[in-house]
Amino acid sequence: MQQPLLITDLDNTLYNWVDFFAPSFRAMVHTLHSNTGIGEDEIIDNFAKVYKEEMNIEFSYSIQSLEIFKNYPQEEQKKLQKLGQLVFSQTAKKNLHIFPTVQSTLAWAKSVGIILICVTNAPYNSAKWRLGQLGLLNFFYGLACRSPYDDFKLKNMSNIRKVWILSKDELKPNEDGYLKVTDSFNIQMKNVYIVGDTMTDIIPAIQIGANAILCHYDYLPNQKNIETISRISTKRIPQFSEFEDETSGLNFQTINQFYELKEIIKNPPHPTLPGF
Repeated sequence: MQQPLLITDLDNTLYNWVDFFAPSFRAMVHTLHSNTGIGEDEIIDNFAKVYKEEMNIEFSYSIQSLEIFKNYPQEEQKKLQKLGQLVFSQTAKKNLHIFPTVQSTLAWAKSVGIILICVTNAPYNSAKWRLGQLGLLNFFYGLACRSPYDDFKLKNMSNIRKVWILSKDELKPNEDGYLKVTDSFNIQMKNVYIVGDTMTDIIPAIQIGANAILCHYDYLPNQKNIETISRISTKRIPQFSEFEDETSGLNFQTINQFYELKEIIKNPPHPTLPGF
């Protein structure tokens, strides 16, 4: 029997991304305002423009790319970049919260020999840091994500054995990112399970013939945080009621709690294979 392959999304699947990112972003904006005197609304609008151009709300050099800072000396731009990232990181640590039963379910999955892969559109640095802070990094065999920051090396990978760097054309909702992972294993699609929080995760999973699983947890992000994300990005905030028109005729399963994956993944091998 083949080892099942469980591919999980990261943001809003394993942890609450909206209530993590939005307050961290606002803290960064407030710091930039305090150090430059530029209004917060103008700073936010400039961020929104950069995020749209880069198609990446987590573009690592966004501060140096803001139009309002283009006439600042390069050293001052670097100073603001470093300060903004520091404040964002400090605030982020306070707001990074794992969803219930995620850790115990991943521990169970690894213990019975299921291969765990995280596939995310986040950059390598951000994905690895969040998995580490959440206490989940060592559960995963591999990570598929955007390229790391220019000055970051892939050598510090902890216990992750395999990293797939995805090009823009391989990011979700394109199915090529999933295929890049599954092609690395001699596995039938009936043994591949893919879980995520939006149709951006689910539709490509269906397209490649995997078992697609949509999670819609019983929570609503803070309204202020929803408004912040909606202002700066088109990133989808998961609200299951909005999926009804999109899901008609699609073949996928739904979970309300992460632990329900145990019931869906049939007959996982046991015990763990040697070396896993």
